[in-house]
Amino acid sequence: MGLGYTLALVAIGGCREVLGSGTLFAHASLLLGDSFAFLEMTLISNYKGFLLMLLPPGGFLVLGFLLAGKRVLERRRKQKVAERANAVPPKPKRSPSVA
Repeated sequence: MGLGYTLALVAIGGCREVLGSGTLFAHASLLLGDSFAFLEMTLISNYKGFLLMLLPPGGFLVLGFLLAGKRVLERRRKQKVAERANAVPPKPKRSPSVA
């Protein structure tokens, strides 16, 4: 597995946890021990949660939204490159030649 795949999984998991329960690293101390309790953080206080994001279909939804966002960014970048390529460059100023 590559680094890109790892980053994609971390992004999907992070989005799902924030949208699903409003926390990051919730109950990390159960998995890693009491010394890692400092990792647990609540990002959205008094958040009831969005159960669908915690269930398997939520992963597909987040993946779809991330891919849609990537396509939007790529299209904007291509439009900017095309606009720069179509822009007429300013004519260089000619200095009087000395003969």
